[in-house]
Amino acid sequence: SRSGIYSPSANDLAIVANGTSALLINGSHNIVGIGGANQSGARLEVTGSGTAPALMVLGQAQPAIEWGNTNGTGWLTTDLNNLPIVTSKGTSPLLLGANNGEVIRLQDNGNVGIGTSSPTARLSVTKPFATANEAIFEVGGYPGAAQNLTLNYGADTNKTTLNVGDTLRFVRDGSNTPIIERTGGTGDLN
Repeated sequence: SRSGIYSPSANDLAIVANGTSALLINGSHNIVGIGGANQSGARLEVTGSGTAPALMVLGQAQPAIEWGNTNGTGWLTTDLNNLPIVTSKGTSPLLLGANNGEVIRLQDNGNVGIGTSSPTARLSVTKPFATANEAIFEVGGYPGAAQNLTLNYGADTNKTTLNVGDTLRFVRDGSNTPIIERTGGTGDLN
């Protein structure tokens, strides 16, 4: 097996180790492939095999990785206790999405929105097209859990405790009126 540096075609540079392409730089399209040829057309494509990570970034620099464009920038970094943090830079919100759309938004003031791009409370959950008796938001005690869940809203006297097996559901009834249901437990909703 051969190892070395060569030019497979005009404007390209490759590094081969033990007969396998380790790095390919395509100068015509300004793309780099590590672990094989760059098939995606992205500026950098890293292809891994086996159980090792395809890409690992380590170092003392903060942030470890920065990405973004003119609309916003994100960081992958660590806090003072070396715990990983994914954060936005400045006042831009941090978004999580699925299927090329926003699902969760974390504002710089700590408000979290699920199904809304403008959360107005610590947790804003919106499902505008919920059908009758479909839960918009549900909180429940985990069966077998050793402790109960307490929801505080305002003063200490304004709280609801869900015991193990209880479920609190925010739903719309058949007339599209929002209601709160408690299942599995006893007692009033305070």
